[in-house]
Amino acid sequence: PLNSQQLDAIRVMEKADIRLGGLIEDLIQFSAYSQGSLDMRLIDTNLADIFYEVSPKASKKCEEKEIIYQERISQNLPLVSADPQKLPWALLHLIDNAVKFTESGGRVQLGASMERGFVKIYILDTGIGISKEHISEIFEPFHQVDGSSTRRYGGTGLGLAMSQQIITGH
Repeated sequence: PLNSQQLDAIRVMEKADIRLGGLIEDLIQFSAYSQGSLDMRLIDTNLADIFYEVSPKASKKCEEKEIIYQERISQNLPLVSADPQKLPWALLHLIDNAVKFTESGGRVQLGASMERGFVKIYILDTGIGISKEHISEIFEPFHQVDGSSTRRYGGTGLGLAMSQQIITGH
């Protein structure tokens, strides 16, 4: 039997293992993308299916932080040309970012609607936001606006850079 200190140490190791696994996956993906290996497999895709895949993971992340998760998808949207593996990945990274910067009691929303003849996918949140002068910086690999050693929010600075590549590829 383990005592409480040993159980705490195991929990810390488990969290570190998950973070390290995520970092390794991000580095592998980024390495492939930066070498021009962003192979897009665009097929006619129903966004409801993409949202159905993303929703449980997004909802769980929001629930863990006591954030309200909402999903809004307009009825009768046409099929879109999308990569059914990469688009959900990018959406989840964008949602992760929204959750990271939204306080408990806030809201994160994933939605899709028709706008001027195009299908628009959006993520809205009640997070802290970002100043206009820093917007271009958030898509730079390995860069975070708060780069100090005491920054409050973790992450590798790769998720938004890779999400941008995927979205641009679409």
